[in-house]
Amino acid sequence: MMIGPTILVIEDEFLISEMVATSLSDGGYEVVQVISSKKALAELEADADRFRAIITDIRLGNGPDGWDLARRARELVPNIAVIYMTGDSGPIGRQGAFQTAWSSSNHLLRLRS
Repeated sequence: MMIGPTILVIEDEFLISEMVATSLSDGGYEVVQVISSKKALAELEADADRFRAIITDIRLGNGPDGWDLARRARELVPNIAVIYMTGDSGPIGRQGAFQTAWSSSNHLLRLRS
């Protein structure tokens, strides 16, 4: 099986990270998983050209939140795609985010477009 572009997944809950990574891997992507914004930024700084997209939780427990992470990621990789995810049921508060349960087909289509 040919490995596709690399996606960086930032999620501080292990089971959610594993579910997302598995569906992306099954969809042909290489996946790098990290649990914090700090670790995500270290990955991007080490090899920015490696990543086509990031999928980040909005509320990360330690360090910058997903919004700030995306801003910093785009400073390093201006054309990087960003998908935000959240399990929160309250208002998200920023345009461009969506609340949804993880749907591999939905998110794979977004990554391919």
